[in-house]
Amino acid sequence: MADSKVTELVLNALKELHRKSDQPAGDQWFRRAEIARQLGAPSMHLNPARIGVLEALVKAGRVSKQQKPNDARDLPLYRIP
Repeated sequence: MADSKVTELVLNALKELHRKSDQPAGDQWFRRAEIARQLGAPSMHLNPARIGVLEALVKAGRVSKQQKPNDARDLPLYRIP
C-alpha cells in the first residue's frame, strides 16, 4: 500500500531528525521544510500527499503538532511524542 510507504518515510525522516538534533528531546520541533530536506525533496517542500500523511499522523496521535506563539509566518512545527 503506497500510503503505508509514505507514512513510514515521513516517520523515519522525523526519527532521523530527532536522532541528529543537538537540542534536548523536549525542544525538538521541526518545520515541514526540515522534514522535506531529510526526505531529499529537491524543492525543500513537502508535496501535498506527504503533507496529508503528516496531518493524518497528527490526527492519529503518532506525531505532535504545535504553533509557536507570535510566529508571524504561522508555520506549524512537528515532532514524535
